[in-house]
Amino acid sequence: MFLEKFRKHVDYFNLTHPDLEKFEEILKISEDAYFLECSGKISGSGIFANRFNIYYTNKNYFKKNIKDIFVYLKNIDADFDYSTLKQIFDILDVSKLVKIIFGVDLREGKDSRAKIYLDIRKYPEMINLVLDLYKDEQIEKFILKNSLMFCIDLFYDGRTRIKPYVKISHRDLENKIIRKHLEDLFSKKSFALTNECKEFHISFKKDKIIHYKPYNPKKFIEHIDNRKFHEIWNNEFLDNHFIISLLEKEINEGNIRNLNFYY
Repeated sequence: MFLEKFRKHVDYFNLTHPDLEKFEEILKISEDAYFLECSGKISGSGIFANRFNIYYTNKNYFKKNIKDIFVYLKNIDADFDYSTLKQIFDILDVSKLVKIIFGVDLREGKDSRAKIYLDIRKYPEMINLVLDLYKDEQIEKFILKNSLMFCIDLFYDGRTRIKPYVKISHRDLENKIIRKHLEDLFSKKSFALTNECKEFHISFKKDKIIHYKPYNPKKFIEHIDNRKFHEIWNNEFLDNHFIISLLEKEINEGNIRNLNFYY
């Protein structure tokens, strides 16, 4: 089923890349995977759709999943810098993992990257390490519980980036104290969209990025005023899993120029 979805996405966007076959190989040996997420990024007039994430949620296979990921990385012709990854995995307690996601964003030249997401619970030591490596205090205001998901980006040219994601569920918003806290941190426009969502994640580059997971994706995408997105979007993509990432700054401006979608 995952291979069919992968190939359909590749065909729909007419994708090519030397490492696509290698990603298909790791997909083939991921029988225990929970989900394959396909993705596209719109940045100005450019569209980047060579983006895929494999979700692993079976704790019994986490060690195998990690081994498969490292084998994949070793087989890629890239100048990966493993120093940040080593800091993370040197202290990693696999029992504290809820989910592993392995992804790729394949571009021309050395702008390609591999991505490893770790979703952790009740693991303050790792949270402290991630925040120390991230070096941006603004994310700390959004951490509501002793849990965090974060991503290590490994660029082909040796650049490395760590990105924390704070998850907030609809149930969290039913808590008046949490809701008031979040209303103070969000703009009215961006926060209003969360009412249509099961959950959402927050991350930062220079600006706040909100990753919305709506109850009704078809209705939600009507809010997206981006011509390029509506030109390429196909409702056949939609199933129970759909996420769209928007910059809060662009939501406030009413001019969506950049977005990511995941299905």
